[in-house]
Amino acid sequence: MTGPNPSLRPTPSAPGRHARPGAPPVLRRALVAAGLAIAALLAVGSASAEADDRVATAWQEQAGTAPLLQAPRPANPATICIIDTGVTPTPDLEITKRRSLLGGTLDDVWAAPGSPGHGTAVAHFAAGKVNGWGGAGAFPHARVTSVRIFPEGGGAAHWQDYVDALDHCQKLDARTKVILLSLGGQEIRPGEAAALENRIGRLRMDAGINIVVAAGNGGAAVDFPGRFSASFTVAAVERSGSLCEFSARGEGVDIAAPGCDLEQAGADGSLWRMSGSSFAAPIVAGALAALRSYDRRLGPDEAEKVLVSTGRRQGPIRVLDARAAMRAVGAGAVVDGYQAAPAPTGGSAEHVAVVSVPGITDTAPLPVVSGSVASVLVK
Repeated sequence: MTGPNPSLRPTPSAPGRHARPGAPPVLRRALVAAGLAIAALLAVGSASAEADDRVATAWQEQAGTAPLLQAPRPANPATICIIDTGVTPTPDLEITKRRSLLGGTLDDVWAAPGSPGHGTAVAHFAAGKVNGWGGAGAFPHARVTSVRIFPEGGGAAHWQDYVDALDHCQKLDARTKVILLSLGGQEIRPGEAAALENRIGRLRMDAGINIVVAAGNGGAAVDFPGRFSASFTVAAVERSGSLCEFSARGEGVDIAAPGCDLEQAGADGSLWRMSGSSFAAPIVAGALAALRSYDRRLGPDEAEKVLVSTGRRQGPIRVLDARAAMRAVGAGAVVDGYQAAPAPTGGSAEHVAVVSVPGITDTAPLPVVSGSVASVLVK
């Protein structure tokens, strides 16, 4: 079974190519038992409820996506397909189509009072618009499609669901250039692995689609499907550029992006502090969508090579620098006119919530911490 990979106040965990960082002892059993999981850490904490989405966040500046907040809309923006817990429509998202492999709602089944939702938060990180609602994403002009593979009421997805969902992504929107999997797991049967790897490879080679995968939150080896060579696997880094303690690492990681204590809106527009490779992956997905929107000649190989070659070196890994990547493909005019918007003045409001972890029954309740961030890594 599989699950998402976030680092929010209320979140499960996701896939990774390399090693996963350690989780709190009380959660370790649950992570192992959960199998494939969401690659996110849900952190209960505070964020400004009056943030101005024209103002670049720390993670947007670090990833070099800040100039994309002001970039002109390309003639035919690329679509990002999100395979996850579902995506709830919000003013921040240009959703073209949605599907559920399980029937029922097309909305984010993790979005509820006290939870931002996993798939919706991931979508906001990738493609949130600059419109005064919620928080902007890495590439605000990207379109979004959604395939829900997680059941209502909690529980994990199955590897076959991933395989089927990949086919749906290709059919939902012909403009799809990126498929995003912010989820995964450490164990997979040989037959399932072969089927999933073949499908990812075929979509890349035959359909020209980048498959972006969260590396995982185990602090050690990368999860499946991030270990597959055709996956573009993303680890999570702190503001210093060092890997987040929880982030998977090692063989299989292709690039890293901000993944610790990131600000983003949940399904209802409330702002959360989130951590996890689940949220690093959509930042890279947005950057790839931007590259392939402003230069339609780029294929998956070329676009990924540009991101890696222009990334800032941090030890053995490269950290995303979207601005440098845009310049490298001749789209410097799109980003070089960027002028940082002035920071808003006035008060802020805290968003604090009790965190619950769907499908996890043997863990103690997570604490509510006012004015600080209490992160937890769940598998």
